[in-house]
Amino acid sequence: MTAPGSTSTEYNTNCTSIRIGTGITAVRNRIKEFNYTNTLVFNNVNVKRLGNSIASGTDTVRFVGTVVDGVSFDRAGSMVFNGNDTYIVTLDNGTVFTFSLR
Repeated sequence: MTAPGSTSTEYNTNCTSIRIGTGITAVRNRIKEFNYTNTLVFNNVNVKRLGNSIASGTDTVRFVGTVVDGVSFDRAGSMVFNGNDTYIVTLDNGTVFTFSLR
């Protein structure tokens, strides 16, 4: 992270986030419960000092879990912060999602 007292307009950081939890989803009118672990590894993420918005950076993602009926999932991918309050997640199966940070 950029040193305190720096005159830079952005902070630069690297970190890891791990989230463990449960969820419920409905697909084709079927409700399924699942357990999951999400691991996010942030690389060279630049955060603007004013407003604390993410200006740029990349991330590797991994979503691992098990649906209550025994079906498991394990997806890896990448995340790119665009600097316009959006980010793009590309999974290892080629699926691409665009999200808003707001």
